[in-house]
Amino acid sequence: DFLKTEKPDFLVMSVVSSLGSMLLYHIAKKQGVKTFIIRPNRISNDYYIASENYTGFSWAEKIFNELQSGKRASPKKQEAISILEKFRNHPAPFHPDFHPSIKPISRRQQLKFLLPQSFINNIRWLIKLNLYYFLKEKRDYSDEIPWYSIWDKIKRKCRKLRGYNDLYSKPDFNEKFAFYPLQLQPEISTMLLSPLYTDQITNIRHIARSLPMEFKLYVKEHFNMFGFRPRSYYKELLKIPNVKLIDPTFPGFDLIQNAKLIFVLTATTGWEAVFLKKPVITFGEIFYNALSMVKQCHSFEELPHIIKKQLENFQHNEEELVNFISAILEDSVHADIYTLWEKDRSDERRAKEDAGLKMMAENIAKKMDII
Repeated sequence: DFLKTEKPDFLVMSVVSSLGSMLLYHIAKKQGVKTFIIRPNRISNDYYIASENYTGFSWAEKIFNELQSGKRASPKKQEAISILEKFRNHPAPFHPDFHPSIKPISRRQQLKFLLPQSFINNIRWLIKLNLYYFLKEKRDYSDEIPWYSIWDKIKRKCRKLRGYNDLYSKPDFNEKFAFYPLQLQPEISTMLLSPLYTDQITNIRHIARSLPMEFKLYVKEHFNMFGFRPRSYYKELLKIPNVKLIDPTFPGFDLIQNAKLIFVLTATTGWEAVFLKKPVITFGEIFYNALSMVKQCHSFEELPHIIKKQLENFQHNEEELVNFISAILEDSVHADIYTLWEKDRSDERRAKEDAGLKMMAENIAKKMDII
């Protein structure tokens, strides 16, 4: 009713990751309202891109097709080459907050909750949670139920203190192996971008069965999921004969560089592997599927054939990758929206980012032919 009444020219969203935002997105699409999803460009933490959909970089892909056809050259080509060279010499996550080393995973770090300040903060959180729940006039499905939330935190803390070290194996770079990084759950990457593959244990079982006999499959937990999954989850994984579970603190780039093949749902690991000239197989909808050297698996029946092709016939195409990065850079805007909205809300920071937000607004206006 809102869309029919107001008749907006376009809709701007930061992310489609909940039932409400997904419904709004699809209703707007059906009613012919142009949609813009603002997303990080996955190359630099302070560059963002606007796309017509949440599965890819729509305008960047159009630029990429023009570059591939030879219709024009990109002014960002040298910058793209420089980015690749820098990454290959010193691999690092596109955002510093995504580095496993900053996460409190060790048992010693888990005991910090006993420190006076941490204890006080926990008490404050507990009081705030209960007041919000019991004083709210009308509740809905999204409200956190205090006793469930407390029980969940206790279970997670017990898992973290117990640890998983006895389940981990050390990587052996002398053996042939493929690499599968576990992804966050629940999250858009599994629920919307790869809905057929939300059961990651089943995914891993099929991958392990489809690999050549001499291969191992290294599975590494996402550092943000540490403590969320029970030990029984990993024990089920280890029942698969050729699967090894790797410590989440182990450098992911070392695994990528030594693996013969990388499997991802939609993880940034796959994008990093492309940078490092590794064959990648994806199971979901992700922007770098636009590259011909990345193979998307649509069913487990075709998986053995895709694996065989990627192991025996994979050829890295540097020119294609440079063109793709150039296209993304051409369509990107310098605006550190993540830091501005999620972390630093100071007036000084806001003033500093005004230029970036203005550039993003102008970028959308150009796509709408307003300017």
